[in-house]
Amino acid sequence: MNRGRQYGGRVMLLVLYIAGLTTLKAEGQMWQCTEPDGGKRFTNIQADASGCQLMSLRTNIKLPAPSPTLPSPASLPSPPSLKPARETQNLESFPKISAGMQQQRELDRRKILEKELETEQRNLQEAQHLLAEQEATRSGNERNYQRVLDRLAPFQKAVLLHEENVANLRKELTALP
Repeated sequence: MNRGRQYGGRVMLLVLYIAGLTTLKAEGQMWQCTEPDGGKRFTNIQADASGCQLMSLRTNIKLPAPSPTLPSPASLPSPPSLKPARETQNLESFPKISAGMQQQRELDRRKILEKELETEQRNLQEAQHLLAEQEATRSGNERNYQRVLDRLAPFQKAVLLHEENVANLRKELTALP
């Protein structure tokens, strides 16, 4: 058992060593090759670089030296003062709508919700009718009851969806003034 662990450790070291060598090789030299059709190809493999031009990858970047002292807090710009939104807004100039306009909006909303409720109730009745038809139908290949349940599942989901929509629309209508 110890021999297997030693062998595994040696293999791991060998893999890490090879990975390190390939990393060093990748950071080495690059060649730029011009293809016969005029396209350019770049490679870091010397064997593939016959007839190619060696590229210089060294760049002379000079970084500024760090400043020896930090600026004083007094020389830093002060942050803008943060005031609550209520204090900065003038509530009298805030746009308001008249009571008549608000009533008209509420009436329009009620009409829209009632129309949606009628549509959802029709959709619910249709979904319930389709579910009843599917429940009454039984084909010969459905000897296993799970197949019947799988066939009915989408129809049951549709009925449930429309029931939830009707309930939510009724709830919204009762919440209106």
